[in-house]
Parts: sequence; C-alpha cells; structure tokens
Amino acid sequence: GKVQRLNTPVIPHGYSRCTEWHMGTYQATREQLAMVSVLMSRQASRHPLAMTKRPHSLEEVLNAKTIAPSVGLLECARRADGGAALIVASSRFLQRK
Repeated sequence: GKVQRLNTPVIPHGYSRCTEWHMGTYQATREQLAMVSVLMSRQASRHPLAMTKRPHSLEEVLNAKTIAPSVGLLECARRADGGAALIVASSRFLQRK
C-alpha cells in the first residue's frame, strides 16, 4: 500500500495513528488511553527527581490542548533523559507466549 506521510509534529501524529488503530482494533476508549498519562503522572509525583511532581486528573488529560487528532499535550513526552514504557496485553495473549 501507499505510505502516508505524518503531519508535524511527527511523533504525536505517529502516536495518534497508533492510538486510533488500537481503539479500532481492541475497542479501547479514549479515556482508557488517557489513563496512561494519569497513572504516569501519579508515579512521577512520588519520585524525588521528577520534572513534574503534580499528578494530572483524567479530566485534565482529556481537556488538554490537542496536539494531534487523538493526542493531547499532557500525553506528549517532554524532552528529558530517561523513559518509561507500558506494555498492555490480555491474559490470553500472555498465556500463549
């Protein structure tokens, strides 16, 4: 198939494509995906070296400035050293592996 170019900013638009695919494939909701940002902000609030120590509510994440079609500002990674990952899989998938 034809490769589609990503709009800028590229990373949030790429993430938006992934979230839209995930929501369509697995019937995940926008709220469920926004909870990743909520949970990561709660974790950061407990870390003494975190750049941002204030946890965000689901409402704040969902109502943040839109950066890409299904990505808000509070779901975008800040430029910094370090990182985190969240792997989501069903128990059925894990049992097969």
